[in-house]
Order: sequence, then structure tokens, then C-alpha cells
Amino acid sequence: MYGVASIKYIALSVLLVIASVNFTKTTLEIIKSSQRLDDLRDEVSLMEQEKNDLEGSVEFKKSDEYVEEKARNDLNLAKPGEKLFVVKDKGEPQKARDTDEPEDSSVLSAFDKLEKQSDSDKKENNLYLWYRLFF
Repeated sequence: MYGVASIKYIALSVLLVIASVNFTKTTLEIIKSSQRLDDLRDEVSLMEQEKNDLEGSVEFKKSDEYVEEKARNDLNLAKPGEKLFVVKDKGEPQKARDTDEPEDSSVLSAFDKLEKQSDSDKKENNLYLWYRLFF
């Protein structure tokens, strides 16, 4: 009496459970994939921003303003008629020295020597400074 009909209901119930499990698995995989896609989109947008920043940096480094800044800061160059002042940092402790010269006298004396040099000596000195900058 319970034979054929109950077997059909049991088989149908098993198929529904299997279908439900497969549907749930597929749904979870779709959700994980969409989360990965969102993460990758965020990463792409961050990389595009970084690319734009780097391109801006490259453009600035190609400009004359950057070359002038590097020449002033790294090579200690100045425009004609421009006076340079060296300011000590007050937070640094004074080093004990045997001479009466100020601590930055070597820098100041180097600028004094540059001012006293002839134009040809200055050009040679600048070429040497550029050489030292790149090599």
C-alpha cells in the first residue's frame, strides 16, 4: 500500500533537496564573484589614481621649474645678483669646535669662493656639480 506512491514522494523530496542545495551553492558563488568584481574595480580605480599622480609627477619633472628647483637645492646654485642666506636650525645642539668660525662657515666660504671666481671657473665648477649630481 505504501509501495509505489511513497517511493515517488521520497524520490521527489530527494530531488527537491538536491536542487535546493545546488541553487544555494550557485547563489553563494555569484555573491562571492560580485564581491571579487567590486574589489577588483576598487583596485583598478586606485591604480588609475596612482597612474595619474605619477604622470603628473613626470610632467612636473620635465618642467623648467623642477630643473631650477633641483639646481638650487642640490647644486647650491643661485640666480645672478641673488644673495643666499644660511639659517641654522635652533633645535640642533651646537657641536664643540676648536675654531671661532660658525658651523656653516664652510658653506658660506664656498659661496664666497664661487662669487670671487671668474666666469670660466664658475662654468667649469657648474659642469662638475652637474656631473656629481648624475654620476
